[in-house]
Amino acid sequence: MSGTVGDNVGRGSGVIASAGTGATVSASDPTISTNPSSVGVEWINSTSGETWICTDITAGENVWKSTGTHSSGAIQPIPDFLGDRGLFPCGHPSSRVNVDYVSISSLGDGSDFGDMTVGRYAPAAGSSGSRMVVGGGNPVPVKNEIDYVTISSLGDGSDFGDLTVARYESSCLTNGTRGVWGGGAEGTDVIDYVTLSSIGDASDFGDLLGNKAGGPAGSNGTRGVFGASITDVIEYITITSLGDAVDFGDQIVSEDWRNGCSDGTKMLIGGGGAASYTDAIEYITISSTGDGADFGDLTQARAGTGSCSDGTKVLFGAGYLGSNSDVIDYVTVASLGDASDFGDLTTGYRYTTGCSGT
Repeated sequence: MSGTVGDNVGRGSGVIASAGTGATVSASDPTISTNPSSVGVEWINSTSGETWICTDITAGENVWKSTGTHSSGAIQPIPDFLGDRGLFPCGHPSSRVNVDYVSISSLGDGSDFGDMTVGRYAPAAGSSGSRMVVGGGNPVPVKNEIDYVTISSLGDGSDFGDLTVARYESSCLTNGTRGVWGGGAEGTDVIDYVTLSSIGDASDFGDLLGNKAGGPAGSNGTRGVFGASITDVIEYITITSLGDAVDFGDQIVSEDWRNGCSDGTKMLIGGGGAASYTDAIEYITISSTGDGADFGDLTQARAGTGSCSDGTKVLFGAGYLGSNSDVIDYVTVASLGDASDFGDLTTGYRYTTGCSGT
């Protein structure tokens, strides 16, 4: 035997060529389409020294986990709740009803998607992959409405139902099936949830460790993480199991109006600060509890951005740095480093949110 993992015999066939024993040595990492003979096959990147172990052998959608001191996480299919179309709904000034959208895979400017049913700023959004839900927001009276749009079809939002508590500056995460909101600026520790495929009101999920507002949130499909705002506390839930949040670790930067999202493995947190703005981006690995680590910097120090991801890039759009920003930044999640310019939104605004889908 050669010791080389065979290639898939026809991408759509599901047939995997025979493979030898021992590790495959290559100058690059495996991909989700690198189809090994069995779970447990080892792959060594001779350039980086990183070792990968296959933990799922679904043809064309394989999962590879990295091990050792050079570990960078996992190579796996994009979660259902991510996609190429990124949406940035609502915002301030004038309690925007508008939704901007971009194609995350292609650098460029935002375009008009449609309007929400309610004008608001500081709502929180999540995605099933095909549907975006947007809940809560300001100004007075503080909103409890949840709207939704079909991400593949440009057009206006429709009523989905209501949150259990009217609030703004909450955070939203999903696993593709369940959408979960946590906290809010009306001084609440409430976590509530909806089933994304079924229109209706939210139900109680549990409680955060304390009242929290204006922080990021993200998911790896199993675990949902609520980042910090003015405090540095990160906490997490198991999305399929109702219950209270548990301590995860601490962020590096304690500022309000921080925002972030996940690529399905890492959650990135960028910007923040109501008066002393920061350009800092930090990250956590969602499957492993622990403190945040430095990722790089935004192109502008600003607060109140929205964010979205296609599983490869994370975008940070809009924000406030003494005036409203129309800038969209992006980073490639696999490579630590500073953000680059992606394009511009249709106008400058702040206190928005974001999600993605197809």
